[in-house]
Amino acid sequence: MDNKERADLGDILKKAKLKVRTDNQKTGFCEMLAHYMNEAGYSCKSLASIANMSEATIRRMKNVDDYMPTREMIISVCVALKLSIYDSRVLLRKSPFRLQEDSPVDAIYLKILEYEGKYTVHEWNTVLRKISASIWLKEISMLCMMLALSLCAYSFEVDN
Repeated sequence: MDNKERADLGDILKKAKLKVRTDNQKTGFCEMLAHYMNEAGYSCKSLASIANMSEATIRRMKNVDDYMPTREMIISVCVALKLSIYDSRVLLRKSPFRLQEDSPVDAIYLKILEYEGKYTVHEWNTVLRKISASIWLKEISMLCMMLALSLCAYSFEVDN
């Protein structure tokens, strides 16, 4: 192993140790959001722009411990920050929300998070609008919902 490989491996290990320490600390939602924003290099203003939220809302989420963002707001921030599914779940665990795989709506949110920032909040909102009537009327099965979500996401790849 040469020096460059050792340095790369050392960097990977440092990041992994930092991630474990950060996840295991007694930090709340605000601290975790601030951590992920700093890690990604986003200000409240820049995150608000790409998360399709107001700057004031992002500031409240980041600074006010008793502020209660909605589950959708947190998902939007996770997508905007391009968090991994692991980091998204860490942030969600710091909130009162849990995503349940047996819930149709939560399953869609989990599927969105699995794409780990490949698409923007705006693109996901477009996809969700395309399939929302069928979802909310419960006219299609979970399998069809996931297929529709995957096909809509695929259409972004083909169009771009």
